Amino acid sequence: MLPFQNEVTIVRLSAADLFAVLEVSISGLAAVTAVSAPHGRFLQVAGLRFEWWYESGGIPLVHTVQLEGSDGTLRPLSRRRSYARWTPAASSPKRTPPALDPGYLWLGADAVTQPQTFDSVELAPSATQRERIAQGFFGTTAAEPSGTRYHNFLTRLRAMPSTSDATSPGSCNLQLDDEGGSYVWAQDHDGNASTQLLCAGFNATSISEWAAYEYDAVYALAHAIHDLLEVQQKSAIVGAELIAALMERVSFEGVTGPIDLHTGDSNGVYGANTYRGDRQVGVVYDVKNVDASGQLVTVGKWAPCATCSFAQRWKQVAPLVYSTGGATPPCC
Repeated sequence: MLPFQNEVTIVRLSAADLFAVLEVSISGLAAVTAVSAPHGRFLQVAGLRFEWWYESGGIPLVHTVQLEGSDGTLRPLSRRRSYARWTPAASSPKRTPPALDPGYLWLGADAVTQPQTFDSVELAPSATQRERIAQGFFGTTAAEPSGTRYHNFLTRLRAMPSTSDATSPGSCNLQLDDEGGSYVWAQDHDGNASTQLLCAGFNATSISEWAAYEYDAVYALAHAIHDLLEVQQKSAIVGAELIAALMERVSFEGVTGPIDLHTGDSNGVYGANTYRGDRQVGVVYDVKNVDASGQLVTVGKWAPCATCSFAQRWKQVAPLVYSTGGATPPCC
């Protein structure tokens, strides 16, 4: 039994592609921080065993691969054959087969849809490998809001004093907590007194695109708590009542736009809870795509809306590039 509600995907790989997948899996082991700060890239496999060694220059390469037969015996992989493997579908390059041939459509969420994912040697040692793996990737990130409220929010935020300094690594405000026992912003991240403390504070020169959404989320929760305690005169905060108030009784103009959550859609194809808890309006996503040159670019904007047409939800601003290398989607 899988612990998540992931669909199981069966893919067929050539031996060369299987070797390539495994080599991407171990590529980060060449880094000097592989032991002290592992990145989790190492592929979890079942039904096969593989060995690797370090070539000159410290590059890890797969040497042998053995596959387990139906009788449990391990047999060397034949480079002249192709093999089927199953994998739980996920929006992470550490768990999803890379787009190694034109049959893949690789989708990812915000955590993956970042330039550093596709520019870094952690994805693969060479630019050619990274381009081959990532071409045709599609993902979404929160689009930067607009309007007077948002710009006023940014002005206030940038006026706040920074507690960290991105231009000076390790620099951090050393303010102590009320009891004077520990730092508020600087923390020991590795249990090693000889290394620099990391700063968990605020940097006014580097503001996340999620900051405004987080700001509105806190205010939405505050409005719901106020409604429960001051308007409905509840004596305690009960989780189910708080969620009901948040979705049914909270509506205000936030810095990212109107905040008004769906309570459910009885006409939805997924039943009465379709869109339940989603914002009705005010959210826009940038749709990103790794193009033929291996660059992560914005190709359109998607605005979820239960009552809008597809043309109203989707605005394309650049050509789409699939794993086929062009505008032709991968076939079935």
